[in-house]
Amino acid sequence: MKKILFILFIVFFSTANAAEQHYIRSNDANGEVLILDDGSVWQVAGYDTITSQLWLELSDVVINDDEDKMINIDDNESVDVQRVR
Repeated sequence: MKKILFILFIVFFSTANAAEQHYIRSNDANGEVLILDDGSVWQVAGYDTITSQLWLELSDVVINDDEDKMINIDDNESVDVQRVR
């Protein structure tokens, strides 16, 4: 039984989508627009710019699977975003 559970555990977690880590290349317009190392451009929700305006270039971030939240793993903060490009 333990072997079966172990195999199921490995299969489940090996197929799960892992969020890809990026870093902030540019923080423009007082935190309203974030450009990442892969060239993607993200519009930050107006109510979250008070948080994102303090994020530094080269900070490590992750985008959730739904692409509606950016998490700054250096500061342990998140903001709502929308991909522009």
